[in-house]
Amino acid sequence: MFELKKMWKKITIGVILLILVGGASFFVGGVIGFGKGYSYSIASRSAIEGMGKVSILRAVREGRTAVALESLEGSLDTDIVEQSTLEEGNCFLFNMFCMNTDDYDRTFMSRIVKYRKEYPIQATDPEVKKRIEQTLKKYETTDGGN
Repeated sequence: MFELKKMWKKITIGVILLILVGGASFFVGGVIGFGKGYSYSIASRSAIEGMGKVSILRAVREGRTAVALESLEGSLDTDIVEQSTLEEGNCFLFNMFCMNTDDYDRTFMSRIVKYRKEYPIQATDPEVKKRIEQTLKKYETTDGGN
């Protein structure tokens, strides 16, 4: 009887250790994996954006300002759509551990709203245009984005 209790105690301790080690491994692996994936995406995005800027700079230097403007306008519209996507992706649990960026977003986006009032949206796709308009509407301010 005493041996049976001892054996169950060892099994219980072994199972608990297995669960703790497995959980810790899963967590650490997830954090490291997320970090590497996130770093890769930022590095890739920086390279791609740099390539786009080179194209715009070449167009300006070659006197093709219409091409440069079209590219910049499209890039701005992409940024607006990306902002709306990021807003949708924010969940309560994630926000608990992150700095609240609402004030920064409102400051930056209000300047974009002001620009878009001066120079209308260039997107031709109706769904994209609607998404941009909806996003900009959230950031309209009474001070005109100053």
